Amino acid sequence: MLFLLIYIILCVLLYLFQERIIFYPEKLPKTYQFQFENPYTEHFVKITEGTALNLLQFETPLPKKGVVLYLHGNSKSLKYWGMFSSFFSDSGYDFITFDYRGFGKSDGKIFSQQQMYDDAEVIYKWVKQHYPDSGIILIGYSIGSGIAAYLAQKFQPEILILEAPYFNLSHIMRKNYPVFPLFILKYKFPTSDFLAKCKMPVYIFHGDKDEQISIKNSFRLSRLLKHKDRLIVLENQLHNNLMLHPEYQKNMKEILATV
Repeated sequence: MLFLLIYIILCVLLYLFQERIIFYPEKLPKTYQFQFENPYTEHFVKITEGTALNLLQFETPLPKKGVVLYLHGNSKSLKYWGMFSSFFSDSGYDFITFDYRGFGKSDGKIFSQQQMYDDAEVIYKWVKQHYPDSGIILIGYSIGSGIAAYLAQKFQPEILILEAPYFNLSHIMRKNYPVFPLFILKYKFPTSDFLAKCKMPVYIFHGDKDEQISIKNSFRLSRLLKHKDRLIVLENQLHNNLMLHPEYQKNMKEILATV
């Protein structure tokens, strides 16, 4: 009886505090000044009354081919993720990324999966307002891959790119916390369900030595890909810093050249 009581208490705690297990935000004061090599414009996009998300917009100095909307991972802030702009700016694309609630200068706290979907929809519509004639390339990395897949099946951008994605978070929870019931997980992010509805070209990048999200997730997702979609395996690559891998750079430049 005591063990059952302890188990129930643990389940309740896991349900109530799972945001602390999944997300690792870096908070920044509103007065913080970003330091990047490339010029940028900072925006605060209103989500609801009293809640705005911090967004950075980097414009390419080259003839503009389109825009990349980048949904980042589950840690740090735009202080880090803004550094990813150079690769895309050098390829002729504007680069936009934003902080989720509670990250960086963004207001509020994350409390539900639907909230994150709704927030991302507002950001996507903001991008469409500012880039009415340009193709949108949607990229989701790690935790951002599930949200990107959700946006892609709803808005059908030019291209969807998933970096180190998961099949769905339920699959990962079952592996990491097998003794707990799946119904307590509030953040399932079923990438697999959304990917089947994506009509645009889809590309997946995943390191074969990923220590956080096994490449087996991408192998499972690859079964849902269309004929010309691709899974690109990065040899000897861990979870972080995919963009530094030579095969990532080579293949990404080829993808960007197709738009």
